[in-house]
Amino acid sequence: MHVGLINFLPRLFLSLVKTLYLINLQSMAAKSSLGVLLSTAILSGTAFSQLPVTDNLPSFATWLLSSGKDSVTVCAGYSVNYTNLVFLKSGDARDTFSAFLTFSADAIDSATGSNYHRSKSKEVGTPTYEGTRSKKSHAGDFVTLRLPRSVFHIAAELRDDTQRLTYLHTDVRRDFSEIDSSGFDSIIFFDSVSNSSYHPVIQPNVAVFPEPIRFGIVCGNTSPEVTRADLLTKDGKLLRGNANLTRLAAKLRPVSIGLDLIFLALPDSTTCIEIGEIRADTLPEGFYQLRIHGKTTQRTFPFCYSWITKPRTLRNFTTAFSLLKYVVQDSIYSEMESGNEKEKIEKFNHFWRSLDPTPGTVYNELEAQFYERADYADNAFATIGARAGASTDRGKAYILFGKPDSVKREYKDDGTLEVWSYTKLKKNLIFKEKGFGEFELYRTENL
Repeated sequence: MHVGLINFLPRLFLSLVKTLYLINLQSMAAKSSLGVLLSTAILSGTAFSQLPVTDNLPSFATWLLSSGKDSVTVCAGYSVNYTNLVFLKSGDARDTFSAFLTFSADAIDSATGSNYHRSKSKEVGTPTYEGTRSKKSHAGDFVTLRLPRSVFHIAAELRDDTQRLTYLHTDVRRDFSEIDSSGFDSIIFFDSVSNSSYHPVIQPNVAVFPEPIRFGIVCGNTSPEVTRADLLTKDGKLLRGNANLTRLAAKLRPVSIGLDLIFLALPDSTTCIEIGEIRADTLPEGFYQLRIHGKTTQRTFPFCYSWITKPRTLRNFTTAFSLLKYVVQDSIYSEMESGNEKEKIEKFNHFWRSLDPTPGTVYNELEAQFYERADYADNAFATIGARAGASTDRGKAYILFGKPDSVKREYKDDGTLEVWSYTKLKKNLIFKEKGFGEFELYRTENL
């Protein structure tokens, strides 16, 4: 759903010119030497590719896959971003970087103290060092446990025994002691669906904003057919009814393929899953409920609709607001800063709503791209003297113009230069090192 700025960059700045409340380009140009390129950016419409940025914390979830009179089958899965892992370079001809993971789950019966244990080891690898730092790459796996009906504490741990590191250690309580009278055992949310493969969200009871709400309803052997699924507010008010449902006359069994957790159909099971999808492009983040109806029964499942890949700089309002000073004239920024917290938030939201390329939806592609760039700049250009990389000249350039087409270093007698080339802007930005790892804009040149 993320859309590049190739279509939105011209619209952004043209909107800023037309809207008195927003930006004065001449003032911005006077404010920073980077501003001299702004008029070029308006005409060029340069496209810049971005990597989604998240906190990338290891995550864990459990799902009830099937249930019987006396027992249940439970899946425990994890997901961890490559940036969290320690990779070793192999010494053989493959020249790859590898991390070695062991995932274990222990389900402890609170009534008897019995421990049901499963573990699985795997090696994850990438051919380049850059791959080890990729925020787009995740390692994931799962184990399944057959448990008697009882109350369990499920302790999960993800380790690298070679490095003597623990990446994940968590404990959840799950009550499987009683059969739910509705016949609807559990719900699984998916972050994507392709062909007959279903990629679950590795977070408990979370649907992924801004995607459609995709879910699977696990139905017991004797449960009635699902007749409808309704979306409710947190307080139980009906928002949307009759979600589209597709019945699968099979249980979905998790299998590990590559770096994803994928659910595939297992034909020899009498348990079934109903797959549903609810359009959610006008739905804001928050807490909701799904009410599942059978012919004679129903059950309600609470969940959170969350932007789990939201840029870090957008999660903190003070930080998000302060970054507007790079694109807003001083007097306008001062006016937006005035007032109480509620008023500032309203001004901030008005600013981005006025530039939303898809105003009929809640998700603002331009806002997301801006803060994804800010996240990258904050991390990539931080130095000892400038902890916030977004505040440096290179950080500001990256936020305004995106990833350069090429970057090269030139070592001169009077210092080191870093040259950023933007082909469609027909400009080079030349930065000069002024301290250890710190660069300032030195000059610009036409290509």
